[in-house]
Amino acid sequence: MARRLGASVTLLHCYVALPSFDFAAGHLAVAELSLHRWRVRSRLYELTGEARQLLPKCSCRCLSGPPAAQILRQSQRWLADLIAVPLPLDLVRWCCLPEELLDELIRRADCPVLCVPASQGGVGRGISHFSKHVGKPVGVVPKGLKD
Repeated sequence: MARRLGASVTLLHCYVALPSFDFAAGHLAVAELSLHRWRVRSRLYELTGEARQLLPKCSCRCLSGPPAAQILRQSQRWLADLIAVPLPLDLVRWCCLPEELLDELIRRADCPVLCVPASQGGVGRGISHFSKHVGKPVGVVPKGLKD
């Protein structure tokens, strides 16, 4: 969809240190945290490189902090037309519940929030899978609004 519209796409990763770093001792904690953060950034840059083959206007940002707050802040700063979130959100389960994150995004975002199941979006198979048909997108309706 972004390619057809000539849209700019920004891959945003909100980095939150793993809880295990809370219990690490001394200089090893900082070294482990730095290595983990470097690996996360490297993977984000790899995905962005793959995405640029399909979407020339693709960029990425890696920020620290709570995912919901950072996503909302950046989408407002960039005047985003759409926030797309892959499901399931396995990487944030330990810092917040995926349902709570999605609920906050849907309720507070200035633009629509699109949630696509990983089984349809090709998560884990590289970005090139997105050039193929990914099926019907799934929207998430906040609790209390379902009939």
